[in-house]
Amino acid sequence: METDPEPAKRVVSFDLMLALSNLVVCLLLGGVVAFEFDWWPVGVAAALVTGVLSAAADRRRAGQWLLSAVGILAIVVLVWLTITDALVFEAIPWLLLGLAAGIAVNRLYFGVVRPVPVFRRRGYASDAAVDDRSQ
Repeated sequence: METDPEPAKRVVSFDLMLALSNLVVCLLLGGVVAFEFDWWPVGVAAALVTGVLSAAADRRRAGQWLLSAVGILAIVVLVWLTITDALVFEAIPWLLLGLAAGIAVNRLYFGVVRPVPVFRRRGYASDAAVDDRSQ
């Protein structure tokens, strides 16, 4: 089986496309729901949490589990806020902007400025092992 010589480029491309798609949805939603400046702390918090969790997920399987758990918790909270009519829709564009920023900054730093961590590159190699017990 032929190996992929550049999994780091695939990682960078995927994550920057993910950040760009979040940004596009943010801008589209921001056109429908007003960008109220009062909600900027939501974006900052989302950017910080997303950046830290993305960096952790790049390095260990436990980081990937933590990222998944926090994502599931965030979805549950958003559904609960929607059901109880407590969701402030003006905060959603800021949330998406923060997600995009956190993903993009992590990948630009660990992918362009510094190399993509080995654990993450291994997941994008065409001959990647099923698990990471060899670490």
